[in-house]
Amino acid sequence: LGDVYKRQQIKEYKIDNIVIGILSAVVGVILVIFPGTTLRMIGYLVSAALFLMGIVSIIIYMRRKTEDNFMKNDFLKGLVAITLGVCTILKVEVVISLLPLILGIIIIISGCSKLQETIDMARVKSPSWLILLIAAIINIALGVLVVCNPFDTMKLLVTIIGIGMIFGGVTDVFITLHIAKKMGGKDKDIIDVNYEEKL
Repeated sequence: LGDVYKRQQIKEYKIDNIVIGILSAVVGVILVIFPGTTLRMIGYLVSAALFLMGIVSIIIYMRRKTEDNFMKNDFLKGLVAITLGVCTILKVEVVISLLPLILGIIIIISGCSKLQETIDMARVKSPSWLILLIAAIINIALGVLVVCNPFDTMKLLVTIIGIGMIFGGVTDVFITLHIAKKMGGKDKDIIDVNYEEKL
């Protein structure tokens, strides 16, 4: 039963991070391809992304067994994301003024998340921890660059934001798959050892 629960946790971890990573990368690609996109349009894209993330979180909550929902906050996360998405549309002018700061902070948070995963990989002596560290540092640096906003033109700022979101999203997906594979392999080793001990 415990092994089934662990596998379910790994599956949910993969789905959540991969969906968020893909949405981030898609928004980033749009911004890089269309750097002349107005901040208003970016605000609408962010609103749509938040709305989709909220719906995904609620769907995950509804599809999960009742006993597995204890200590989970997917429904709350979904409602918060949807609410923020709606508020973004209703108060788009306020969001526009804060957008570079907000997106920069999001990119920094993505990098800090990778930094935590790097520490976890280093603690279990995974040889890939150095690659994760480099990705985390680049991610955080891009976020800081967006927050500081030393650019002369809005097009350049939008392009850097797009690059940051693409990098953060793509690396989130690859790191999630890598960690899930490691976790799955570790669980398999534990099961094999337990089976051999019983024999």
